Amino acid sequence: MTGHGLLYCYGGYELLSALKRNELPLTDFADLPSPWLRGETGVGNEIELTEDQWQQALQARYAALPEHIRAAVDFAYFAAQMELKRDQLSAEILQTLVADQQADEALDLARHEGVTVLRLLESPLNPLGWQLLGEGYQGLCIGLQSGQALFQATAGQPRLLRHVRYGPHRTLQATDALPFPGWFEEPEALSAMQEWRLALPRRQARQRDGRSWLPLGTAVVSELYLGPGADDELADAVRDLQRLYQRYRQARRYSVRAAQRSFSLQGRPDNDDNNRSET
Repeated sequence: MTGHGLLYCYGGYELLSALKRNELPLTDFADLPSPWLRGETGVGNEIELTEDQWQQALQARYAALPEHIRAAVDFAYFAAQMELKRDQLSAEILQTLVADQQADEALDLARHEGVTVLRLLESPLNPLGWQLLGEGYQGLCIGLQSGQALFQATAGQPRLLRHVRYGPHRTLQATDALPFPGWFEEPEALSAMQEWRLALPRRQARQRDGRSWLPLGTAVVSELYLGPGADDELADAVRDLQRLYQRYRQARRYSVRAAQRSFSLQGRPDNDDNNRSET
């Protein structure tokens, strides 16, 4: 993304209502659908106890025995007895190690809670985007000019537009390159989303009804797409939006349709007057 292309915001009637107010709905930390940022995380099978860690734990447990017991039982005998209960003890040792690690590497929740984001995709024809963000294929999405001031940081108005990084492991400690890892990382399974996020301080967003909203500039919306499952009521509402609001009148409007022979989507001009080419 060079800063001069289009990025797409998916939604439903909430997005349509926000457009009428010349703003966009943002996702606050409390509304981010990520179980890795909510409540307790478990040890599971993601790590295994190494032999060195096992031996170190045995040495620590042996050293903690009362002196009279250590005088009667040598370490070799103690280790052999512990080996009989290795499965149970390994789980306990792992739990302790992970708890210590989490204390050292806990995600800075307060830092993340002060941020709100605009979720964006690279394509208006993303099936996963329509399913998860586009009201189950029944909503709409809009194409936004990413080179507009809406996406630019200015003095006193920090903003960060960054591609989401997908992978098998999480980053817990913030860096200059990834100041808010909880916002810009997702599991590999979601890589088909090809998502971008625009992050900004929550205090700089409009606050209404317990939600954050981003003021929308002029000439930012270039395209409007109706989902493949959108009903006539939504289609009429989108057409009315362009008819009644001058700032959306020049946006090209498309209807998204499922392809006949492949699991892909197609964008077709919704009318002949405002749309001249097929995506």
